Amino acid sequence: MRLRKFILLGCLSLLPVWAEGTHFYLRNREVTGKVVGGDVYVAREQLARLLHPEELQRLHFDDGGQPSIDGQKGPDGPGVSLSWLATSLGFTRRINEGTVDWVKIQSDANQPAVSAEVWTRRAEYREARRRLTEILKEVPKTDRPDLQARVDRIGNQVIQATPLKDMPWTFVVVKMSAPNAACTGEGHVFVTDSLLDMNITDDELAGVLGHEVAHGVRRHVFRRSDLLRDIVRLLKDYERLQAQIDEGNDSLTLRQQVTAYTRQRDQLQYKFDHDIYYTKLDEEEADVLGLRYAVSAGFSADGLGDCLSKLERMLVKQFGAAILRDDMSHPPTARRLEILQKARRNAGF
Repeated sequence: MRLRKFILLGCLSLLPVWAEGTHFYLRNREVTGKVVGGDVYVAREQLARLLHPEELQRLHFDDGGQPSIDGQKGPDGPGVSLSWLATSLGFTRRINEGTVDWVKIQSDANQPAVSAEVWTRRAEYREARRRLTEILKEVPKTDRPDLQARVDRIGNQVIQATPLKDMPWTFVVVKMSAPNAACTGEGHVFVTDSLLDMNITDDELAGVLGHEVAHGVRRHVFRRSDLLRDIVRLLKDYERLQAQIDEGNDSLTLRQQVTAYTRQRDQLQYKFDHDIYYTKLDEEEADVLGLRYAVSAGFSADGLGDCLSKLERMLVKQFGAAILRDDMSHPPTARRLEILQKARRNAGF
């Protein structure tokens, strides 16, 4: 088995322009659109790159191109109103220092408790455990109990700030020359001893673990399989509806449904085909969520950014600046730090 390389170094905005020089963001990423009547509209073809799959599935268009979410239609205009889109999908608007941000503020205050037994029966949990077990067949665990105890201590603090705090989490320190950390799926994270030997602080380690735990919380590891499943489902629905039309049941409603399914399928297929791009978006999301988890657990908001900068300096020193261009799965460190800075400002960290 070949281990995947998990390097720690690892959209658009549209909003109304209320003042000259204002910049607009969605999920801390600057985006542009057409300003009309105090609102900003984004082109429909950009939405597949702007929304997460579960959000995209809630968005539908009629034959006239008018969008709707959960049966509620959006305003007419040259595209999709960001103000309507973000509000309908549960984003919160933040205004500060010449910028307007739409951000998702998740809350698990009413999250029902789930027993450890229920979590461990989940197929994804078992698959994540299997993947970690396969890795441990090739890479031995550390023989330094102090490192393992430190990761367990900080990791368990971080997960208390997540919606999956009732899930049994496993943190494993392994012997590996490359400084690294990765999540194999919900509930399972490994960290290399060489990362811990970089003299990273507890705040930095909390930022790293928060990032990896966020991958598990958001199911990034399994998202591609979900996309494929949804594409297959839409294709089956399309074929069923088309068969009804071919049999003579050629109604306007059926044709509208076929058109809607075709558009949804194309959007999901785009995401599936551009996996590298979306992997980078996943990394940015894990940075922002990991930041919040670490801070909520009592650690400094500087931790993840400081560790990313430290790791980049070390890699450049060892391998030269070209090493940074070879990482296809993670955004550049400068971009990640910029997004972290905006996320901190939006959250008041």
